[in-house]
Amino acid sequence: MPKASKSRSMPNRGGRPKEDDVAVDGSTKAPPLPPVKDTTASSKKSGKKGASVEDSKQPSKETRAREFALGVGMETQESWNAMLFTLLLYKSRNNGNTNVKSDCADQTLYQWVLKQRASKADSSTPNDLTADRIAVLDTIGFQWILSDDISWNKHFENLTAYKAEFGDCRVPRSYDIHPKLGEWVTEQRRQHKLWSDNKASTMTEERNTKLTELGFVWKVRERADWNDRYEQLLEFKKEVSIHLV
Repeated sequence: MPKASKSRSMPNRGGRPKEDDVAVDGSTKAPPLPPVKDTTASSKKSGKKGASVEDSKQPSKETRAREFALGVGMETQESWNAMLFTLLLYKSRNNGNTNVKSDCADQTLYQWVLKQRASKADSSTPNDLTADRIAVLDTIGFQWILSDDISWNKHFENLTAYKAEFGDCRVPRSYDIHPKLGEWVTEQRRQHKLWSDNKASTMTEERNTKLTELGFVWKVRERADWNDRYEQLLEFKKEVSIHLV
């Protein structure tokens, strides 16, 4: 039995359009568009697999939180909530205390807590501490004013009075009116040095500003001037000569 011959479909070379190419209304159908290639997956990768170059340039959540805690830019609600959760963890591990210490291992949290207090204290300056955020912190027992702040402010008042009387902030260690004021002044210099080196410190931007505006001397000469030493030597020699006579 003879095999049926296979019909070949001849290419349509500009002649009459095929039936498949003709629309119902008799017009010729437009050829289908080629599929759109997804270029997202083929973008250049850097670092972690699956991250594009643009993604790699974006700061991580940890970096953003650290920047916000240090006062860089405005804090998003997402970042603020993340820090609040970290504070709640700290509270649960420290007997319900929300007073994060300066020697806390998480310095980002410590700086964030200081920023919340500073933002509330300086309400005249626009900041991102909204009324809702203040209410949330009040709910968890956030400590806005610490006993350390009260003590610091008292010493600062004494230093202000000292300057009004003597014209400078160079309080000697043996100051009878306020015996601890001289030691406090020395401690402020030490804390300021730690703060300047980005180390754990009780110095804050607010305290630094108040002391600087008062005329606080951050660096003092470790050695007195040679002429001062010479005058002291002459005075000592006179005293010894008087006692020997």
